Amino acid sequence: MVIELNNIGKRFAYRWLYRNINLSFSSGKRYAIKGPNGSGKSTLLQLIATYLMPSEGKVHYYSNDQSISTENIFSKISFTAPYVELINEFNLGELYDFHQAFRALKVSKSAWIDLLDFGKEIHKPIQYFSSGMKQRVNLSLALCSEADVYLIDEPTTNLDAQGKIWYRQIVEDYCQNKILIIASNESSDHDFCEENISIDENGVKGEG
Repeated sequence: MVIELNNIGKRFAYRWLYRNINLSFSSGKRYAIKGPNGSGKSTLLQLIATYLMPSEGKVHYYSNDQSISTENIFSKISFTAPYVELINEFNLGELYDFHQAFRALKVSKSAWIDLLDFGKEIHKPIQYFSSGMKQRVNLSLALCSEADVYLIDEPTTNLDAQGKIWYRQIVEDYCQNKILIIASNESSDHDFCEENISIDENGVKGEG
């Protein structure tokens, strides 16, 4: 899988967030997107995910040297962020079934619930979960989904020390040989990434 950003620009009203972005992402590599608050890290992820459309330029997707249209890329991309809402009325089993109806998961329902390690809390509706528990649910649904590209925005938001260790392990277990792109200012969220992309007032640039 390869993703190419060609001369991408994004404008909100009359302000250009950035312009002339040229980046390439390939399977088997892990990428970190870094930059000050408000620099556009989340926006860049959402452009790659097709949640936002660029104001200029184009994002290209290729699998086995065959181009994939923007309309058909959804099934190959898994995205999560702290602001992604869960269905609060569901318990974990119901949420798994709902998610599975739209996107296949790599693990069984019981294995996924065991992975979360919530103990006796597993039967509660999600509305009664702590913010850290909800973040684990979001991360696990995204990273355990069948996909070629994993886009993670601010992965350790609301996670305690144990949760951060859990996050690192789930990345190792479920994101091998895929495109993994992590947007965060916390170095511990992505210090295992081989490639770095920095966003600042001078634009967007890739670093080895």
